[in-house]
Amino acid sequence: MAIFVGVDGGGSKTEVMAVDTHTSVVATAVGAGCNPQGVGLDRSLSELSRLVDATLCQVGEHYPAKVKPDAVSFALAGVDRPQQAERIRAAMQEQLEPAKLEVVNDGLAALAAGTEGQPGTVLIAGTGSIALGETADGTVVRAGGFGSLIGDEGSGFDIGRKGLMAAIQAFEERGPKTILWDMAQRWFHVREASDLISRVYESTQPVAAVAAFARVVLEAAHVHADPVAQAITDTAVVDHQHLIEAVWQKLPPDTPRNVVLAGSLFTRSDVLRERLVRLLPGGVVCSVLRRAPAAGSILRAIRLWQAASEGSDAAVRGQADIARRLALTAQQRDV
Repeated sequence: MAIFVGVDGGGSKTEVMAVDTHTSVVATAVGAGCNPQGVGLDRSLSELSRLVDATLCQVGEHYPAKVKPDAVSFALAGVDRPQQAERIRAAMQEQLEPAKLEVVNDGLAALAAGTEGQPGTVLIAGTGSIALGETADGTVVRAGGFGSLIGDEGSGFDIGRKGLMAAIQAFEERGPKTILWDMAQRWFHVREASDLISRVYESTQPVAAVAAFARVVLEAAHVHADPVAQAITDTAVVDHQHLIEAVWQKLPPDTPRNVVLAGSLFTRSDVLRERLVRLLPGGVVCSVLRRAPAAGSILRAIRLWQAASEGSDAAVRGQADIARRLALTAQQRDV
């Protein structure tokens, strides 16, 4: 038997999946965001521990003793400095005692889920934004992903912030009229623009609170045809194009140029995808990720385990194939 754990930790939520090749159990758990840049390292580690424990407890119901995973892949937003990744790796290694463990950027989980582990490019636009590409030999290139303060162009936070700024400016009559102010009033349950200060800054997760308003901006742009909201979304789509093209420039020419689109901005609406396709070269396929990114983390964990377990062995290949099937057919979806 083999037990694998895959973690997809974003800015707004964290999803964990565990698969057991012996019992065919697929356990899942969903919790709060664990981006250490947004919530702090201690809080991130606490949430990761809680969710991984929850999935392993579900798997462990079928065994008399505490189970230990064979491999774990932590794909986390905001983990880009080697020192930070090492602190998370060390803490989780001590707690879980898996045979193999990695800590990588969350974009690689979405990429693996969308390509079923093959090389390619992924663009994530959720709370934050980033584009990554991975080659057949595991070389990774990236563009964006610098967080809400100095990056995240075209992200939910970027769109939401611009939408709120436009709403406030319209209320104060120092900007063009827009339906965004009326929509912000209803969304945040406020009467005056100044009321937004407490709604945002006193939120437990201010970045996520602002990012959530992006869906309102998209509605204003594409349902109500509000010109201010349309200008904001126009800029976001161009930002998406630039992120993808920056990654392509660094990838070998034989790397597939099709793009996996992940994150709430793409999974909740096809509008941005349709506009992005028109900006990219003809023939490029942009497919929205409908599978849970945590399944991609499972695929990465399987790859880790095979590399350390004489992957040519028939028994190892058989266990890996079972685990892949369980992860890829799981009913969990990115929403």
